[in-house]
Amino acid sequence: MAYLPETPEWTTGVYQLEKNDPVRGGVDGPANKPLIDLLKRTAWLKQRYEEAFSGLGWAELGEWAVGLEVTSPSQIVHYQGYWYRYGGALPHTITGASPSLDDHDNWFNLGNDVSLRANLGSGDGAKLLGRCAHFTALRGTEPEMDRQWIVLERIVAGGPVVNAIFTHYVDDTTSADDDYRCIVTAGGKRWHADVTGGAIDIRLAGLLADGSNFGQCSNKIILGELAKIIGGGLSYMQAFTNIFVPSSLSPVFKTEYRITERIIAPTFFGFCSDGDVRITSGLTGNTAIAFKNDVFPGLTGSAAPVVNMQGKVGFDTPGMFELVGGGRNTSMVAGIEVGNTSSGPDVLDARDFILGHIRVREFRYGLKWNPMDAYIIDLGGADLVNNFFNFHSNSDKVNSGERISVKNATFGNAVQAHMYWNTPGQYVTFDDVSLDYAPYIIIFGNRGRGNRITFMASCHVEGYANSLILQEPMSTDWSFYKNSIIFDCPVVGAKGNQSTFASRRKSFAGAYENNNVYINKGVEWPYAESEDQCSLLGYDDPVKDTWSVFVDNRGCTHEPLLTKYEASLNNGLYKFSGSDGGAVTRDGATGLTASVSGGMTAKYSSAYNGLVTLKLTATAVSDTFELRNLDLLMNVDLDDNVWSCISIMMNAITTGTVNFQTKLYHYGIPVYETTYNGSVYATKRSYTYLGSRVGTAKDVTSLLSVTGTPLTTDKYVGVQAKCRFSLNSITSAIGVSPAIVLSGFVGELHIALPAFLTEGTCRKFM
Repeated sequence: MAYLPETPEWTTGVYQLEKNDPVRGGVDGPANKPLIDLLKRTAWLKQRYEEAFSGLGWAELGEWAVGLEVTSPSQIVHYQGYWYRYGGALPHTITGASPSLDDHDNWFNLGNDVSLRANLGSGDGAKLLGRCAHFTALRGTEPEMDRQWIVLERIVAGGPVVNAIFTHYVDDTTSADDDYRCIVTAGGKRWHADVTGGAIDIRLAGLLADGSNFGQCSNKIILGELAKIIGGGLSYMQAFTNIFVPSSLSPVFKTEYRITERIIAPTFFGFCSDGDVRITSGLTGNTAIAFKNDVFPGLTGSAAPVVNMQGKVGFDTPGMFELVGGGRNTSMVAGIEVGNTSSGPDVLDARDFILGHIRVREFRYGLKWNPMDAYIIDLGGADLVNNFFNFHSNSDKVNSGERISVKNATFGNAVQAHMYWNTPGQYVTFDDVSLDYAPYIIIFGNRGRGNRITFMASCHVEGYANSLILQEPMSTDWSFYKNSIIFDCPVVGAKGNQSTFASRRKSFAGAYENNNVYINKGVEWPYAESEDQCSLLGYDDPVKDTWSVFVDNRGCTHEPLLTKYEASLNNGLYKFSGSDGGAVTRDGATGLTASVSGGMTAKYSSAYNGLVTLKLTATAVSDTFELRNLDLLMNVDLDDNVWSCISIMMNAITTGTVNFQTKLYHYGIPVYETTYNGSVYATKRSYTYLGSRVGTAKDVTSLLSVTGTPLTTDKYVGVQAKCRFSLNSITSAIGVSPAIVLSGFVGELHIALPAFLTEGTCRKFM
């Protein structure tokens, strides 16, 4: 005897034996054909049932047995024809002979095979699986016991997978359905999202799979939590004020979130993530993301009861949030806005806020600062790059300015300026910040008065094509203290960028009396000299009469800086005065005496930009010219460098090179001789000449051949040269008299703008 083969197949029918069919057995025999059709259909139905049962989400552990371990809530055990699910703490090892003898309260009878299928198909069947499809299904799922939980796969149909755990707490009968972390069923029971980690997942607010409603979902959570704070009279510490943003909503394609509705959050709200997050803003009339408190009615100081103290990181992630606007040359809005725009006793102050890890680019204003009831704010941690203005403030102030800091940030490649400041009375400190490349580092507007802007030693300021600071026109209808701008870090790559040759000096613009500037670590010029002067404040620019620039040249990494020609150690005298063609001996306007040797001649010549110049003509490379104030002695620090400055036009050099040097004449202790003519005593003081020292020669002619230079022989170029105050003499030198020395050329050149300065402290005496 043999068994018929069981092949699962849904035959078109069951064969009917006919009267004339031969009676013959075997697999192919007509007598067995109806049985084979029935057997195939039965095997097919069994296969379909097993496939359907395995797809319900349950994992069959098998028959009930002592010692069997349950490790997952989706595992089920078969006992006397019924399937049981364990709802207690996992893992669980079976110790009883039956569900009632093991852990009776936590074993749930799912029914036999037929009833289980029926229950799963019911509207409340999700509970049996421990999973739910979306909020609509969750609202139709009634919990049956305290602390019962369920896994929510998505928030809306077609939305991103979230797999959020919702738990029922039987004691809560009052919480409102907020449509993101508290869901109320048709029966009035409540499911609560697990937010015990401190952050609300933005997907809970109904985020779409493409991230296109990022702004709407953010605002939904913010307004929902604020309603709890204001309505319940709570502190922000009693609500959930962190919004978690997944780095991506898909493992296949990295999500790019989009803002189509402005996000406004109080300064105690923040966004966090587990990686890099990219957000684009399509807004044309509003800031993309604003942190401010004055737009929320009822949000008062009671939300942060200890003197409005808060403390929140706006963007917190081990990676970087990136916010991208519509284009730095076309956008008219800000990427990020921080601070209140109105003030009052019922406004919660904006304080203790840290901007955090976010890169903002391609906006009109990368970061906008509002100084109303706003203070103790760290706007650092961010990268503000490729915006028209990277950092912008344009407002009056009320109760603001205290400890505004920018720490650990990067400002880069602004179209117009890194910082546009039209706000008064702010104390802003930059610490560990790089500011790289913009036409202007800072622009002050009419209201930009009484500010103290400090760049700490850890900062890096590099590259400004136009000016370090520009002051826009100012009205006189109100007054305020002047701005103080302090650079405790070097300024490098000044007056240029990495690809275009640029001039070196004239670093301040705008002839309005509003700014005191302190440069304590020097300025590095990336290119050879090409500008017609050596001063930071132009000799032909009224800024020299309205700006106060203080330079500490001690220990500078680069050449010392002449702030303005009026600060020259030659009593601020630098303009020659004489008739064209007249010989130069002692110039009456500067007190400088010209000395020549060999065939060198020195005559007054035609004016340059209103300045009388000196024309030097040499017949041999050994001819020399020396310019010195014989009455000027300077007491400088021993081993200090004394620098001289001169502007030269090499218009008719035929042979040799123009060598420029600084020479120091050293003098010892003075000798006094007193005489009396019978009525008047007269005392003569004379200094003992101890010798001279000449510094290294600077080849000025070589500047004409520097690659990319705009300098030509018909242009003036301002140059500096130094000589160290050091004389090997038994008698100590108490002072030096500096001189400008030119030699090494044959032909004709013109000079103007003589000046002297030191790297250290100096006291002048006659």
